[in-house]
Amino acid sequence: MSDEYYAKHYGKLVGKTITKVIHDPKSAIWGFECKTPKGKTTLVWILCDEEGNGAGALDIIENHG
Repeated sequence: MSDEYYAKHYGKLVGKTITKVIHDPKSAIWGFECKTPKGKTTLVWILCDEEGNGAGALDIIENHG
């Protein structure tokens, strides 16, 4: 992936505040919930990198709930 892709993808978190740690017991992954100043929720899951050998990617789900 290009630097532009990562800057845009991870830029979705700029200005948001982490409000709690989250865990999905079915898939055994961890992440965190973020909120915008207006209260919109974003979930961020910490995933394995593309090679599958360890943490290295974030799945960002904006406007959740």
